[in-house]
Amino acid sequence: MRTTAIVTLCIPIALLMIAQPASAGAMIVEDPVGDAGSVGNGLVAQGYQDIVEEGLAKKGGAYVFSMKMAAPVPEDPISSNGIKAMFWAWGIDYDPNVYYGAWPLPPGWPTIVEFHISIMWDGNAFRAAVADHRPLLTGGDEVFWEVPFVIKGDELSVTVKAWMLGDVKEFFWGTSTSIWLAQLVGNRSYFVLDDIWFLSWPS
Repeated sequence: MRTTAIVTLCIPIALLMIAQPASAGAMIVEDPVGDAGSVGNGLVAQGYQDIVEEGLAKKGGAYVFSMKMAAPVPEDPISSNGIKAMFWAWGIDYDPNVYYGAWPLPPGWPTIVEFHISIMWDGNAFRAAVADHRPLLTGGDEVFWEVPFVIKGDELSVTVKAWMLGDVKEFFWGTSTSIWLAQLVGNRSYFVLDDIWFLSWPS
């Protein structure tokens, strides 16, 4: 049974694909099959870590973030070769001039996104959450909200209330898949496998 979660990632700039308006208040972005990278030491991206499509839709007072993979996401992803966690994540950035030393990245690894929306497999269960990094700028702590998500075959989605994102109307967004080879806080064992970034909302 899939459950819910807490998690983030740092999303690097990636090859931008063509954004296709799906309808009013929605967009879909395609990504080539087979472009997910390898880490080395026998660590090769699986089909369920290879993004082939991502989407964003505004429905009433909520956003639905979605992702389609090259293969179905298994109920129990294999965590071999020292993999401690897997992430399928989206990022929201509305001020590219501000950088955050955000959880769970180690010191010296800045991220420009104000919000991380992530689904994580921690070796036992799937969970999903929104992380708000903005309080860090005033000496506060990051804020986390658990959010509902769906994993169905090769498709994943997360529903986020607009108020969790500060009701921001315009922003850049993107997505990535990644793995961690050690505990989630304060280490550098973080590897991006596939990503799409710097998409504009609304398109």
